Amino acid sequence: MLILRGLSGQAVMYGEIFSADTTENCLLFGHAGMQDARLAEHPGEILIEPDGEYRESEPDSAWMSFRARGGRVTLLSIFCDTERFKFIVTQGTAIAGARRLLGSPHAWIHLDTPLTAFFEKALHTGMTQHWAMVHADLTAELKALAAILGAEWVEI
Repeated sequence: MLILRGLSGQAVMYGEIFSADTTENCLLFGHAGMQDARLAEHPGEILIEPDGEYRESEPDSAWMSFRARGGRVTLLSIFCDTERFKFIVTQGTAIAGARRLLGSPHAWIHLDTPLTAFFEKALHTGMTQHWAMVHADLTAELKALAAILGAEWVEI
């Protein structure tokens, strides 16, 4: 997230893939917790709610609820295998609209790559479930940074 924020100056969303729709070639992307309010499609409609995941063990905890605004996005996952770090990058478009999920901040992202190919390459390269998303095209900058750092470059 820090890398994307530094390269773009934009708000960055932390997330994971909640579900996928192969018909629309879209991912439901997001994560429970607090996110940067500048990501919201409609900032005035952001809700702060009791955290559904930790309501019983941490009754004072809370999370935000909103849908991220539309626009071109870059998703980045940095993963370290046994030999070196990998920069795994994909591009798409966050689709604007009404919430698709209760609770967690989320985005509905139409990937440039067909979902089947995306998941096959992601599984073969090895990675975690977590990603960072930014409303910017940072592919060139991330590729250059990966080269400087000696990280493996994986574009999906």
